[in-house]
Formats: sequence, C-alpha cells, structure tokens
Amino acid sequence: MDHLLRSKTYKSRVLKQIRASIGTIQMAVHTLSLKIDMFKETKGHAARVLLELAPELQVENFPGILLAISSLLSINKKDANSGSPGNDNMVTKEFKLLGVQILEKLVDDEENCTQVKDAKDLIPKIVELIKCREGMLGSQIDMDIVQGSLLALLKLVSTPGENGGEFRNQVSGNLHVMEVIKKILAGRNESHPVLLVHATGILAFLTLNGTARKEIRGSRLIIQMLISFLAGEINTVQDPITRKITKMSKSCIETILAETTVEDMDNILHVLSNESTDHKIGVGKLLQNLRAYQGEEFTELFTRIEALPKVLETMDLAVGKTEQSDSSDEHASHGKGKLLESFIGLTVQICINGNEMVFTNVLWTANITIDSFVQKLKMILTVYKSQTTDFSGIRRVVIQQINWMMQKNPAYIVVFKKHELDMILKETAETATKLENYLHFHSGAGAIEHEESFSSIVSKSLELIAGSYA
Repeated sequence: MDHLLRSKTYKSRVLKQIRASIGTIQMAVHTLSLKIDMFKETKGHAARVLLELAPELQVENFPGILLAISSLLSINKKDANSGSPGNDNMVTKEFKLLGVQILEKLVDDEENCTQVKDAKDLIPKIVELIKCREGMLGSQIDMDIVQGSLLALLKLVSTPGENGGEFRNQVSGNLHVMEVIKKILAGRNESHPVLLVHATGILAFLTLNGTARKEIRGSRLIIQMLISFLAGEINTVQDPITRKITKMSKSCIETILAETTVEDMDNILHVLSNESTDHKIGVGKLLQNLRAYQGEEFTELFTRIEALPKVLETMDLAVGKTEQSDSSDEHASHGKGKLLESFIGLTVQICINGNEMVFTNVLWTANITIDSFVQKLKMILTVYKSQTTDFSGIRRVVIQQINWMMQKNPAYIVVFKKHELDMILKETAETATKLENYLHFHSGAGAIEHEESFSSIVSKSLELIAGSYA
C-alpha cells in the first residue's frame, strides 16, 4: 500500500479504498506495535500509510494509535538493529519523525485532542526530542524532527477549551520546556526562522497558564528577545513572531513594557512606517495592548514617545489606497483590512489614554480634517461588511473610535450626521455577526471573547448619535 500511495496515479484511489476499510487501518495500527528489529520495513510502510490517513482519522475509533505513536517516538538505535550503526541511527530518526508527523496531523481535529490529552507520555517524549536535537540541526532530518515537534506542541497548547488548558498544564509542568525555548531564542536561529516562530507561539499560549506565565515574566532573556523581535533588531521572519507576541497575556505584556526602554520604544515605533505591512500590523496590535495596560508607572514612556501621528498618517494612506483599489482584488483588500484594524485599534487606545486636544492637533498636523477623518471611518464601515477571522474586529474598533469622539465632544455628532453615519450605524447594527465578539480564533473557531459584545458597542453608538445615551 505504501508504494501505491507514493504514486500520483494511484494515490487518490488507494486512499479511498483504505478509508473504507476499518480492518486495514486497524492492521496498520497493530503493525506499529510489532518489534522493529523483526518488522522494520513493514512497520515503516504502516507508519507512512497512517501519516496519509491522519488528517481524517478519529482516534476514538482506533484507540491503539496513540500507543503506536508513543512507540515510534521511543525507538532507539538498539531497537533498529540493522547491522550498520549509521543506518541504525537514520532508521531511528525516520521513525521518530513519522511519529511526530502523525501526531501533529491528528491534533488538527479537536475531538482527537480529548484522547491525546489522556496519553500522558506523549508530551514528555516530544519535548525530549527537541531537547536532544536542538543543538544538532546540521542534517535535514534532525531539523524536520525539531520543527515538527515544536509545531505539534504549538497546536496542543493553542487548543481551545478544557483540552487546551490541560495541554498547557502538561507542557508548563515539564521541567525542560522553558530551557528548550530559551536555547532556541538565545541561539536566534536566523537560518531556521520557523523554529523562532513556533517557539514564540508556544510562549504566547503558555502565558495563559499561571505557572508558565510566572516563569516567562521572570526570564529577562525571553523578554529582551521578544523586544528585539518587535524592534526589528533580528534579521529573520519577524511578522509571524510579532503576531504571536500580541496574543500574550496582560501580565506578560506589562512585563515587556516594564523592560522596554525609550530607545526600544523608538525602534518599535520606527516599524510603524518603515517595515513590512505584516510587521506593522503586529506591532500596532502590541502597542494597543501596551496602551491599554500602561498604568501610571509607564506614563513617562508614552508621553515621551507618541505614536498617534505615524498611526494616522499610515491609516490615511491605507484608506486612500482602499478607495482607489479594484474591489475585485481580494488579497489587497484583505491586507489593508488587517492593517486598518490594527492601526485604528491603536488610535482608540491612544485617544482613551489621552485627550481630545491631542487628537485634533495631530489631525491638523497630518493635514486631515475632521470631515475627511469621518468620511474615512464611514468608508471602512461600508467596505468591510463581510467579516473574516483575520480582522474580525475592524468594525468594532471603528465604532469605538466614533463613540469616543461623540463622548468627548457632542459637536462631532453634527459632523457624523452630516455624512450619514447614523444610517451606516443602523446598517452595521443589522449586520452584526457573532464572529465580531471574538478576540482570538483557533482553527477558524472563536476561542477568546471580548468583554463587551459587538452589538452592545453599536447600540451605544446609536444612542449617542441620537442624543439619548445617558
């Protein structure tokens, strides 16, 4: 079967036949439990067949599969016993890699996570694989094992609900996890940026666990490396890393802020106008959190360096490009949507922590009139009616900005009505979606909700513009 699955001609047909035969799948699972020294080739074929089937397999229907994966992760040179020491080592690595890859595919299904959660030996074995190979990335197979192991851990700790909480407990309780992540960050691994992305993602979700959060906050190395990523001081794939950092808990964001110097902040703000769009989006979201959590002890940092002028200039440019772009160019519109959500959200936080005079002065400095600014907010609400998990909060932040303006100065209500924002707000209320209630998503499903529903924010806006909000 394995040979047929490698054939482009027969693969689809063979997979269909195997999926229809529970007995065949059970036999493949059973084969993995056989001694490798006697059935090495057969076991390898069975593992590769299961890897192809893994995205659609239900673990509860094949309870032996997790034990089989565990056995693959545990294979050593002595078990391989091929007669050639060098060959033994390669066979061992190949089986470990197959075990990691099968597990990584299985946990894409949230229902499988319930069974994986109870297999207590899998996470220690995954961590051990990374620990033993982190410093030996000279060969492609070692690199694949480490990368696959990190990705499997990331998927486990990012699982929503009770299963995710239990996975985070298990991972944070492992004595070697933080040691491994610190080594990956400290080594920078600029030639292997995917390792940095996965390691940072694991950190972000571990901050939801009290034990791990305490250790992360207490590690100056981790905090300083995260600041370096944000400030663009490390030449690697920064954009995905920045997005991972923005998902960290409030207390860890506060710790990052406490360690951030004025010079660091200057470098981070430089990103808002001089780096890639994705990096700007991530940094914009992080700065939203910093502004939201700043507290009195951080006031000096934010009064010395103000982001609003750069934010409004970039926002003005992005909206202008959206107005001029072809509506059929979904990719371009998608990118601008993420950028606008990030930057308008940052504008809201800056305004909440500042005052109306600062806001109007910055608009004037940027040559943006109040009428023009209101028209741009209206345009965003008009263009981005269809919601996506990538920027589900774009209408939320626009409405929050509108509400802040009306609460700070009722005179803005006249301007909003002049540009028919009252009609747009009614339409927004009618088209509010459940998607807009979520802050974070996992595999397309809402994972963490905002404290206030989107409908509630829009209702407040309608009351303000009608003059009936108390």
